[in-house]
Amino acid sequence: RLVADGTLNRGQGNSLTVKLAAAAAQLEMGHSIPAANMLRAFVNEAAALEATGRLPSSEETMLIEWVGNIIDQID
Repeated sequence: RLVADGTLNRGQGNSLTVKLAAAAAQLEMGHSIPAANMLRAFVNEAAALEATGRLPSSEETMLIEWVGNIIDQID
């Protein structure tokens, strides 16, 4: 959605999506620590996008809370 509505460009959206896909793949293999690390990388990137004005604060907060809940469940 963030790419489709022009909030992020395709590269930025892809970078975030790849991190989520990698985390999911790690979870499927039963590797919770690497999955949590990938999700933390997602959080860091979302925060960086917000800090540089590329991602609205409201969107960044929503994404970080969503991913944070997942990290809490697997940590």
